[in-house]
Amino acid sequence: MRGFLDPIPPFKNKEKTMYLAYLPPVQHLAELLSGSVLLEQHETFQKQTLRNRCLIDSPNGPLALTVPVVHGQSRLVRDTRVSTHGNWARLHWNALQSSYYNSPFFEFYQDDFRPLYERRWDYLVDLNQAITQTCCDLIGIHVQFRPTDDYQPAAPEDFRTRITPKAAPPDPDFRPQPYYQLFAPRHGFLPNLSIADLLFCMGPEAILVLQASKGSSLMWEYQRKLDEEEERLWKAGILSQEKLKELMTTDLHKKEEKEEKESVSEEEILKGIDQGLKEMKERHESGGKGKTLEEL
Repeated sequence: MRGFLDPIPPFKNKEKTMYLAYLPPVQHLAELLSGSVLLEQHETFQKQTLRNRCLIDSPNGPLALTVPVVHGQSRLVRDTRVSTHGNWARLHWNALQSSYYNSPFFEFYQDDFRPLYERRWDYLVDLNQAITQTCCDLIGIHVQFRPTDDYQPAAPEDFRTRITPKAAPPDPDFRPQPYYQLFAPRHGFLPNLSIADLLFCMGPEAILVLQASKGSSLMWEYQRKLDEEEERLWKAGILSQEKLKELMTTDLHKKEEKEEKESVSEEEILKGIDQGLKEMKERHESGGKGKTLEEL
């Protein structure tokens, strides 16, 4: 039986069906950590979605950037053209420069992003794929993209409606983790902005934020029970603050360093959690009767 402090083995990844977004949000990149994505190419283009817009940070709060598009006889995503009206590329690049010039990593990444705004793009899908691939390369995400052959109304792992600028269905496997943002002292932390915000503010540590934001409902429940039990033992005087920190650090290191290949069922995981809680209580309660703190 698994101990309470042992890491939960990862579930086997399933291919997700997603659309290509313009300067996609943090959640979008977190989903790409699965390593295999089916890209929707045959759906009808939808207005006011992340397919041609993004949100970045600015001195005055969230700023929306929209790529103008034009439609011909076909309104499919793969046939949606980028409009040259209004010189949008120059405006978007100027907005990124204005907002992130003083961020820790803008100077480091600007040469990777600038060419994307100097090139003329005919189709929106090509622009979005180039931006997404650039972000994946900079972050260190290795993902296989496979375009759809036709339109499927439903898919087993369907993220086409989960990630949206409007009210989206709750995703129990994604919890945006706070990170340093340039304008947070003015208007607080803004979750799930464009991946450009995370890259320019956190640089090589962006991958750590994505990994921390992406979990599963069972993993969050596992961690919640761990935190509650350790807090109870600390308040009861069974654990000192130093021992509590040691246990939490040990647990974190185990999760990061130990990777198990097998996949387990939810029932087995929940049984492991309950059994682990029982073992932990018995261990610490017996320790309170005769063992020293170091022996716990």
